[in-house]
Amino acid sequence: MARQLPSFVAMHFLADSAKEELWRLSVRVRSGTDVDLQGLVLQLRQTVDETLQRTPYFPGVTATICGGIPLITKSQDQLLKDMTQSFISAFGLISVAMMLTLRSVIGGLLTMVSNILPTVVLFGLLGLIGIKIEIGSMMTATAAMGIAVDDTLHFVSWFRRGCRDRLSKSAALVYAHKHCSRAMIQTSIICGFGMLFFSLSGFAPIARFSWLMFTMLFVALLGDLIVLPAIISTRLGDFLVPKQPGIPSDTTTLGQESHFSQRSD
Repeated sequence: MARQLPSFVAMHFLADSAKEELWRLSVRVRSGTDVDLQGLVLQLRQTVDETLQRTPYFPGVTATICGGIPLITKSQDQLLKDMTQSFISAFGLISVAMMLTLRSVIGGLLTMVSNILPTVVLFGLLGLIGIKIEIGSMMTATAAMGIAVDDTLHFVSWFRRGCRDRLSKSAALVYAHKHCSRAMIQTSIICGFGMLFFSLSGFAPIARFSWLMFTMLFVALLGDLIVLPAIISTRLGDFLVPKQPGIPSDTTTLGQESHFSQRSD
């Protein structure tokens, strides 16, 4: 070892000075294999610390885990945490905005069901299949919810407008479908296929982001056109009906024909 010290210094495995002596030990893993890098770094740090504690020959020796892999794992963990916080913050802010717009706490929360449906369904399927979530996939959650809330507010606004025009709840749902479903479908098709072009990218996170966004947009469309009307048709939908006197019950269709005739005129 003493004779090889100059070669270690030349290969940058050793830095020797009057105050300290620094050694660099490299650990390599096979590329292309499914290795838990974060678990590997934790196991390596634990093994090194236990070894130094059991070795009485070098008191005061310390070890620092550094390099590309620890930096990548730390960056991924921080990005996933930030994106999770971003999704929670976006959900909270959009929920408050919907509550203020609809003037109903429960009504605002009900409308958020269709907004988080794409994230719950798609990420649930990914977990069920066993596909790991990475940065490109995590970015779709907040983006999809921000796009889905537009269609949700559009549909609910037309439903409430029908209720104010003295339509029953079921007739108001038909009225909302008639006036905004075509626009919602066209918007989803344009945005979805526009995002699908990025699936041709050679950068895997961008391609995965494109496929997930494409799928999430159409799941959000189904949520706004099927799930949300199904919720509104139950008793919970009464929280979305504007509070004003004279709105007929669900079994009453008084004024429906005259309403559509006025709209057509």
